[in-house]
Amino acid sequence: MGETSIWRWAITEDLDALFAALIAADEAGFSQIASALMQEGAEDRPSLDEIEKVTEARLRGMNLPDDIFETMLKGFRAQMQEAREEEDAAARGAEPGPDGRIDVALASSHMFHDEPFASIDDVERERQITDLLARYREAVSTSLGDAGLPLGVYLGVSVDRLFDHDVIDALSAAGMDPMTWVWKTPDTIYWLGHWREGPELPVDVEFGRAPHAVFGAVKAQVAALG
Repeated sequence: MGETSIWRWAITEDLDALFAALIAADEAGFSQIASALMQEGAEDRPSLDEIEKVTEARLRGMNLPDDIFETMLKGFRAQMQEAREEEDAAARGAEPGPDGRIDVALASSHMFHDEPFASIDDVERERQITDLLARYREAVSTSLGDAGLPLGVYLGVSVDRLFDHDVIDALSAAGMDPMTWVWKTPDTIYWLGHWREGPELPVDVEFGRAPHAVFGAVKAQVAALG
């Protein structure tokens, strides 16, 4: 019996051609490619209403103390509001944010609260995530002619420091994952990252680009933390 894939959908065909096109594209071209991929990936995606209903029911079933439950519920609803805003933006078409950053969805996993996905242990989940990210990273590196580097190396911090709470908070506020991989070019920084809002919620993989100032500001902020 073959392994159960965690991926509900993932772009795995013609990766070299895809990333070459994204990297060569101007802003409008990148947006057009990103919008097409978003529409493709949304076809069988569970609705946000469904995700919210299932997750809230599970939180209520955990019999948590009232203060902890309310804090978790408030945080989850804030995440869902952000997800709805992102979904609305995707429906209008991929556009650069106010800081010039733009990204494209490459993959999204199943939710992990139901079988067979609930039985996939953390080690296997991480293996599948790592394997897919490695494929994307290789294709981007081929297109750019540069292996890139981990975000922590770009920021000039050790792995241990990267996961300290104050650094994590700074990265989260900037919408960056500590395990992001980055490539520097003269005009642009390209990045590859993955996100998960909670242990039972989907893993999303994204590729994007941004002006140097976006990452430079985070680097300066992390350096100021000492």
